[in-house]
Amino acid sequence: MRTLSTEEKSFVKELVKISGISHNVFLANVVDRELNNTDVYLDYFNKQVEYRFDQNLYNQNQNLFTDFAREFSWRMMLYINLLRDLEKEGMLFMFQESPNVNNSRFGRLINGNRYISSRINDQEAISSLLKYSKKTILINQSLIDFEKNDFKTEVDLKHIESIEYSKKNLKLADESLKSSLTSLDLASKSLESGNKSLRYSRYTLIATILIFVIGTAINIFISSKKQEPFTLNEKQFNLFNNSLLKSGEELNSTKRNLQSVQSQTDSIIRYTRAETENIENQIENFVASSSSDIRSIKIEIRKIQESLGKLSDKIE
Repeated sequence: MRTLSTEEKSFVKELVKISGISHNVFLANVVDRELNNTDVYLDYFNKQVEYRFDQNLYNQNQNLFTDFAREFSWRMMLYINLLRDLEKEGMLFMFQESPNVNNSRFGRLINGNRYISSRINDQEAISSLLKYSKKTILINQSLIDFEKNDFKTEVDLKHIESIEYSKKNLKLADESLKSSLTSLDLASKSLESGNKSLRYSRYTLIATILIFVIGTAINIFISSKKQEPFTLNEKQFNLFNNSLLKSGEELNSTKRNLQSVQSQTDSIIRYTRAETENIENQIENFVASSSSDIRSIKIEIRKIQESLGKLSDKIE
C-alpha cells in the first residue's frame, strides 16, 4: 500500500470510526464533517456534479471563493481515488444497495439558503463521483489493522521487523569485529613475544655450540702443549648434549606456540568474515525494497569487510 497523506489518513480514521458503530458507511457520511454550509448535488440523469456553497458565507471575495472551491473539489477527488486504491488492496468492498434515482444531494447546507454553484467540468471526475457516491462501503479487517498499526500493512511490518533484525545482527557483527581486533592485538603481541623467544632460543643454541667448540679447541690446544692425547670426557659430552636438547625443546615449543597463535587468529578472521557474509545474505533477501535503512546497513557491512581485509593482510 502506498504512503498516505495527512488528509487521506484522516479520511481512513473517520471511515474506520463510522464502520465501528454502523453499517451505513457511505462517502457522504465520511466527508460530512467537512461539509459545513456546503452541499454536493449529484445529477445522475444529466451526469453532472455541482458543489453548492452558502452565499451568505462565501460571496465576500470572488478570488477567495474560487480558491476554496478548487481546494474542496481537490479533496473530494483525493478521497475517491483513495477509495479505489483501498478496494484494489482488498481492504474494503463497495457495492450499491439503493435503487437508482435521477438526482440526490448530501452535505450541511441549510435548506432554503441561497448558494453559489461550482460545477465539475472533467467527465472522468464526474463519473467517479456519481459512481462512488451511491456505494455502500464494507470495511475489511485489514483496513482496521492498517489504521491501528499507524498505516502500515502486514508486509510493511514484516519489512520493518526484517530491518530491525538485520540491525541487531549488524550490531553483533560489529561487536564481533571489535572483539577480533582486540584478539588480533593480543595475537600480535604474542607473535612479537614468540619471535623474541624464537630468536633467544636460536641465540642460546648458537652460543651453546660456540662454547662447546671453543672449549674443545682450548682443550686440544692444552693437550698439544702437554703432548697428551685429547679426549672428550663423558661429563662434558652429556653437558653439551643436554644443552642442545634443551635449546631444541625451547625452539620447538616456541614454534608450536607461534603456530597456535597463528591458527587462533586465522580462526577469528574466518568466523567474523562468515558472520558478516551471513548478515549480508539476509539483507539481500529483501534489498529489493531499497529503503534508506538497508542502504545504511550495506555501507556498514562493506566497512566491516574492508576491516577484515586489512586484518588478513596484517596477519599474512
